[in-house]
Amino acid sequence: MARRGVLAFGRAMPFGVGAVFGAVGNLAVARGVIRSTERAFGPPPGNWPDPVSPEQ
Repeated sequence: MARRGVLAFGRAMPFGVGAVFGAVGNLAVARGVIRSTERAFGPPPGNWPDPVSPEQ
């Protein structure tokens, strides 16, 4: 029973490692996109207009 558990863990481990690397890669790409958009468009406004207000 213990041997099967170790084998199952050994098979599942690459998926967990891949998930960690994927998450780190996604984080790096997202931060790069945010930096690029801030450079292109400037900082975001202090407050956003209400999209449902009838004043528009």
